Amino acid sequence: DKTIKIWDMLNEPLGQLITEYKFGNLVTDMQVGVTCVGNQFVTLSLAGYLHLFDATNMESISSGPVSVLNGHNKPITSIAYSDEMKRLISTATDGSIGVWDPLSGACENFLREQEFAPKNQITNFSLFPGGDKAAVVTIQDKFLIANLQSKTFEF
Repeated sequence: DKTIKIWDMLNEPLGQLITEYKFGNLVTDMQVGVTCVGNQFVTLSLAGYLHLFDATNMESISSGPVSVLNGHNKPITSIAYSDEMKRLISTATDGSIGVWDPLSGACENFLREQEFAPKNQITNFSLFPGGDKAAVVTIQDKFLIANLQSKTFEF
């Protein structure tokens, strides 16, 4: 139904709805993933948007995301925070990797290997310690190392 619903699973009676936020009615408004760190959580949509929410006050979630990050033009496949939580990294089916500042919403880096991207959808990734490189897996079973600083792929 294209909503975020926050449920209370700590207090009796369990499973009480605390708050919710509705994204819209289009198929592309569907949220297909979420990651949480500290008091922030980020959802990813079929439209290629990242929606950042502040969970310090659960009732504020019904007002909507504190910011929306836009840069991918295809569905996002995975997201993760860096070790120090200063960057948010996202991958998409267009073969791109976005590196974001989750506080300002600014895109710090955007990687798209021209020969690589049109043919290989990124399905998942894992950050190396330090967050400067990522191991990337594609739908065509390719394994790559993405250098997030130099914006290069090692095949």
